[in-house]
Amino acid sequence: MSARFVLEPSRREVVRTIVPGRVAEVLVAEGQSVVAGEPLVRMQNAQIDAGRTRSQEEFALTGVQRVQAQLTQADLSSVSQEHARAGVERTIAQEETEQLAPSAPMAGTVMTSHLRDLAGTYLDAGATIAEIGETDQMRARMFVLEYAVPRVQYGARVHLLVDGRFSPATTRVEDLQPAPEALATALVGTKSEKEEGILKYYVADALIPNDGTLHDGMTGTAKITVQRRSVMGLIAKEVREFFDRKVW
Repeated sequence: MSARFVLEPSRREVVRTIVPGRVAEVLVAEGQSVVAGEPLVRMQNAQIDAGRTRSQEEFALTGVQRVQAQLTQADLSSVSQEHARAGVERTIAQEETEQLAPSAPMAGTVMTSHLRDLAGTYLDAGATIAEIGETDQMRARMFVLEYAVPRVQYGARVHLLVDGRFSPATTRVEDLQPAPEALATALVGTKSEKEEGILKYYVADALIPNDGTLHDGMTGTAKITVQRRSVMGLIAKEVREFFDRKVW
């Protein structure tokens, strides 16, 4: 059975800001490979910077006061509490400073275009910075017409041929779910796409290794190995379903 497919990263993660700030430097670009923890941008926030400096100074000051109390054999209780509190505030301030450099949550490829346009802009907390895709493996999303779904089995062998190529990749069906309302670009311009108001689709997923030449959005044709049924088998199935409806 044939079906159109579209490729996408096997996993996607969206990186968002945790604290607000102005983007001082953009460190990556679309298509660039990153490792987990690699900073994507550097932001500036005067309030956070001042808070970090203040917390460091207070921690140092309470440390000196604690040493002086020890030397003079004064009561250490209140001084030690203040030093501990200053230490907690310094840790929080340091974490906020680190959050001014949002980083990649996993190794992968930067999927977002025009990242350089972020330079100089002010971002609120929760603003989207970039999307990272895991591209060592690509997910092929195959669009199967609803009436053909019963013939597609989990683990069925699939041959995937990317448009414009001559050598197919072989894999197996890993998942099968109803397709979203917005059909992928793999179907655009086909007869099936024009009939989308009538026909319903399911999405069969399969993973294939990426040799470095496969990219998000590539399309192609899949050949899915399906269960073969004899004419008598199909007739028997129709008869069973007919009597089941009558009984119901």
